[in-house]
Amino acid sequence: MSTPIFREVGMVNYCSRLRPGLTGVACLLIFLGACSQGSISGNQDSPGVDNTSEVAGSEAEVVKDQSQWTLPTDPYYGGQILALTSQAEETVVKNCMVKAGFSDYRVRMDASAPAPANLAGDGISVLFNETTAKQFGYRRAPDPRDLLEAEIEASGGDLFSGKSNEFFDQLDICNLEGQAAVAGVSVDEFKASHQESTGSADAVQENPASIGSQLNRLGVDLNSPELSAAAASWRECMVPLGISDLPDRPWNAGSTRELPESLRDKWGWKPTGKPSADEIATASADAACRASSGWTDTLYQQEWDTHQAFVDAHRAELTPVLAEHQAEAARAREIIAKGGA
Repeated sequence: MSTPIFREVGMVNYCSRLRPGLTGVACLLIFLGACSQGSISGNQDSPGVDNTSEVAGSEAEVVKDQSQWTLPTDPYYGGQILALTSQAEETVVKNCMVKAGFSDYRVRMDASAPAPANLAGDGISVLFNETTAKQFGYRRAPDPRDLLEAEIEASGGDLFSGKSNEFFDQLDICNLEGQAAVAGVSVDEFKASHQESTGSADAVQENPASIGSQLNRLGVDLNSPELSAAAASWRECMVPLGISDLPDRPWNAGSTRELPESLRDKWGWKPTGKPSADEIATASADAACRASSGWTDTLYQQEWDTHQAFVDAHRAELTPVLAEHQAEAARAREIIAKGGA
């Protein structure tokens, strides 16, 4: 299975590599919380695998739409097929677990359900704007595709609490089977490939010249004159809120690390769950300040231009990346259609 490429904003783990201005949600089954600093105007259609891009052969054309914070690089990160491949993998795992006598394993993802109301066009990140702030504060919207989200939230986040060692041993075996099926290889081939890529500290260091590494590092200069001026206006607008540790520029709203500590402590904040009335009020004022200061419009335009220039300069390298995602999506659809058999 191919590893999705994620934009990086200070966070270096697999689940949170995302573009500047958008904090991520990678690892859909683990964490979908974070927000862009974009504004919204218009529809809230759920972006899915094909909602924001028209795939024709080996190229993908992305429609410029600030209301969903689409960028020309969106199809190449793999986020648009994450729900699909997760459902396919889990479908195989369920069959494997049931055969081993563990009939209580449940498939968590339903890729056919609507995406979260504030999911951005890349299929990974979520929007933070005046509309979403009034509904979700700084948090992610509930994900209708995640069939167990509410149950896991209520239980404190532990899906397999109380399961036996035998359950977990078998789950490890079945997870490998699911990953191999989505990757289109045998379990032995998948294990060999995985061991090769993680066999040593040196092996896991990504080649900085690779297209994936370049995509992960792609970003705008947040200290540019235009964004610096917008940030100053934003700070002035935010003064009445009385945030003692207000940063120099808007933060990535879904990030526990970047949210001002005073707000994090005040709300006992986490990226999921229902926000308080005070969080809604603060987030709404913040989103309005980001829009009125020009931060939102300027950031989106600079991101669009930067990402379009990258696509134009690297089309030959990006073509096989898109082809791999398309092939993986096709395998996932077939697996789901066959019930994982």
